[in-house]
Amino acid sequence: MSRPPILLTGATGLLGRRLQPALEALGDCHGLGFSTAPAKGFRVDLTDRAATSSLLDELRPVIVVHAAALTDVDLCERDPAAAHRLNVEATRHLVDWARAAGNDLRLVYISTDQVYDSPGDSPEEAVDPVNVYALSKLWAEDLVRRLPRGLVLRTNFFGFGDARHRTFVDWVVESCRAGREITLFQDVYFNPLHVEEAAFLIARLALGEGVGTYNLGASGGGLSKGRFIRLMAEHLGLPSDGFRDGSLADVGLDARRPHDMRMAVGAVEALLQEGMPDLVESIGRLTLDRRQDLAS
Repeated sequence: MSRPPILLTGATGLLGRRLQPALEALGDCHGLGFSTAPAKGFRVDLTDRAATSSLLDELRPVIVVHAAALTDVDLCERDPAAAHRLNVEATRHLVDWARAAGNDLRLVYISTDQVYDSPGDSPEEAVDPVNVYALSKLWAEDLVRRLPRGLVLRTNFFGFGDARHRTFVDWVVESCRAGREITLFQDVYFNPLHVEEAAFLIARLALGEGVGTYNLGASGGGLSKGRFIRLMAEHLGLPSDGFRDGSLADVGLDARRPHDMRMAVGAVEALLQEGMPDLVESIGRLTLDRRQDLAS
């Protein structure tokens, strides 16, 4: 049986580095990077319509998982033109190629929980964007939904990075070990997935037939970011001397942040016919990650 040609954008990012092996297990997957090319893939600027179309013409993918984005929320606020170029126009180039080629492309778009800001678990229709980043992602979502087989997955995820890509988890670990003060937001809530879980589920959904928009988050009702950090520190045996309970208003940020990004996950659970991972249990996976890292 032939393996479907798959293209993954953002293949060198935190999610992409886990997602490419998961997709490779299901098809012939090539990754795309912006500054560097992945081991199996290409370097391309997706904001360059001609270069993007030329590569797509060469590879003729039947599935594209679009994980590339400008995710720096404050940078998007300071430079909305860059947010539009990287988050909207790059997506438009993929959609336009698919429509011109008429090849029934399945485009899976990785969106964000930043589009929500209502108390409790938000269903897919309850968007409430408060910053440029969220608006740019919603604009790109609308483009993807123009395709008959377009799939939008709103998600958030966490995990360790590497020497070139530092993550929120890395920052917390380094700050704890250095004794730096960390403000624990008690008024910001979310329900992210461990990055390995997110990659596995995205790969499954990419090969499925679901279309439209789905929230992809952890079960269990979510946590405040403050509680999330405390649990992470407990699991990893980190010192907590620098922890200080506080609120989002205690820090100065260029962009407004939503206070409640928790996502209702009933729709995706029905689609997959299984429950989403529990958030507290997912935090425990970081301990295994660290053991594997130390052993390698």
